[in-house]
Amino acid sequence: MTLVASMPPSSATAPLAAVRPARRAPQTHQLLHLQRAAGNRAVAQLLSVQRCGSTPPDQCPCHQGDSEDDATAQRVVVEPSPLPIPVVQRHSGFRTKAALQTEVLNTPALQNAASAASLALEVGQSSGDPVRRLQQALTAAGFPVAPTSTFDAATQQANGAFQSAHGIPFPTGRQAGPKTLSTLDDHLLGAAPPTPPPSDCAKYEPGEREASLTSPGKAVRSGGLGNDLRLTDFAPGRGRMKPDHEAAVRQLIKDFDLFEPESAFEVEFVRGFTDPVDAEEKNVILREERAIDVSFFLRTNAVPGAPEGQAAAEGSYDAGCDPATRSDARAVLIRLRKRGVKPPDPKPPAARRLKCGAPVSARIDAALAAAVPDLNAAAAELRTKPLSQRGRDALFVYFRTEDEKTADAVAGTLTTAANGLAGGPVIDCAAFFGCSESSHAVTNLITGQIHICNDGVHDPDEVNMERTLMHEGMHLFGGMGALGERSHGDAPGCDESDLAGLGTASRLSNADSYAALAIRMAKAGGALSGSADHFHGGDLQLATTPKKTSTVKLADGPESFKATIQPVNDLAPTMQWRLTDGAGRHYLLLNIQDEIIDPSIATTSTVVKIGRKTRDLLQSRGVADAVLSVHVVNRIGVDRTVAMPLTFTP
Repeated sequence: MTLVASMPPSSATAPLAAVRPARRAPQTHQLLHLQRAAGNRAVAQLLSVQRCGSTPPDQCPCHQGDSEDDATAQRVVVEPSPLPIPVVQRHSGFRTKAALQTEVLNTPALQNAASAASLALEVGQSSGDPVRRLQQALTAAGFPVAPTSTFDAATQQANGAFQSAHGIPFPTGRQAGPKTLSTLDDHLLGAAPPTPPPSDCAKYEPGEREASLTSPGKAVRSGGLGNDLRLTDFAPGRGRMKPDHEAAVRQLIKDFDLFEPESAFEVEFVRGFTDPVDAEEKNVILREERAIDVSFFLRTNAVPGAPEGQAAAEGSYDAGCDPATRSDARAVLIRLRKRGVKPPDPKPPAARRLKCGAPVSARIDAALAAAVPDLNAAAAELRTKPLSQRGRDALFVYFRTEDEKTADAVAGTLTTAANGLAGGPVIDCAAFFGCSESSHAVTNLITGQIHICNDGVHDPDEVNMERTLMHEGMHLFGGMGALGERSHGDAPGCDESDLAGLGTASRLSNADSYAALAIRMAKAGGALSGSADHFHGGDLQLATTPKKTSTVKLADGPESFKATIQPVNDLAPTMQWRLTDGAGRHYLLLNIQDEIIDPSIATTSTVVKIGRKTRDLLQSRGVADAVLSVHVVNRIGVDRTVAMPLTFTP
């Protein structure tokens, strides 16, 4: 923020003494450190000395003309803004409704956004179906905006115009919260606006300030993984955290292991807010002071990488006329994000093709048109609470977990990729050095382009091309790296291929796991219970050579009988084989290379046979019956024993 002195034309001939002396305010962080060390009185004295030196305040020319009608000098706030600053109407015909009623707005997500200012849709943060419905409602209300499903600059402009036209406080368009959504709902219903509230709405009620000074503070977690922490009920005019604020931040640090250098999450920002009481010049300092205090607390509690606290933009709160709303507005928001993942840059409205022939372009267009809704549909199913059985099965098949928090994280990545692909990536079909003869496509993260390799020959149909674009969308928009990348089998089956044996952590950073899940849920149809049961080890069985025989002639050679555990190729298990007679005695077996298998040691051998020495021992002991068993274990949840009875003849 810059302070600029401007003079009316008539001041050119005025005496020099009539012009207000230039002021140089101390930097905000200096004031805050002084206030922490010496208190408010020292700050006031410092400002007085900087303005007037040793001159008494009542004789200081700096204080002359300090009124709203001073014609000799004005303070002009120079602040970049993508939108024209609207006329602020603090109070007019708006209200907060208990529930939205119109069909376009009556969804759980928008009802949630209309329930509290802290849950409002926000520019640059919100996307998906709630934003698309907001865009449709604004268009129906006479403020047209394209339904991009992303809260972008165009949506902010239309939203701000609607807020300004309906007298909603601070109509910047940055948020759509309780008042905006309620007013939009009333407008679409044709309802008359309510009676304007009293003119002294932005004043504290008697006892309100005192009650907040003695309260311990409040905190609420939100976000798909609880990664947003909003600290509310800061004391009016104060920037210091309260006891419950500190406890909530400590719990956030513990839940996300923020003190660990290798934590999967990091602090994206710390942003301070105020209520609408008092002048903006004072509030912007107070917003920054609150955010800096929280950042300082994070750093002193083993989060050294916490960013410097920042003041939220002017009007970025939902002003209210009641103590509860003002209490919620006096806040600091801490937002976490996956480490190394940054929001994607805005993309052009339509996908662009470079050197793509007509057949390949047609497949790309059809695949993109299918990929976006398929990704969003998979994300919506994973967000369902409680998680459906199909969603639980899909999550286990491709990520080896059934945890609902992980389901939310996967859904968020799918939505991010869908929004990026909907925005229109640049797709180049020319020869690219990163392509090999077997490559489907390569993403260049530096240029932000997707390169289709080998003129699309490996994706001859829409489904395979869709899977490829989903995969590359995870790299380009979902933050997935290329190091250690593994691939699933071809769509729509999407088997394990070279992911066999990998656990949840590896799959969460693997682009193809997301693409395989989305394409399987969209194209395979029906339940995935069979695949889930397989990866739990539910379909393991022993097969014999000769087929379906359980009788072994001991006089024959070792090759006359073999037992195989199947199917295990995509489970990466270890096996512990045992041949046990009725007396509980164990016998040695051979693997396919005629090597001895110790019954007390796990092996990777999937085939066993009974060697000559074991056959002779069984015959000498007169063993007529035994049980052949195999205990199958892997590191991602399989732990089963499969057995079959055997009968021996001489």
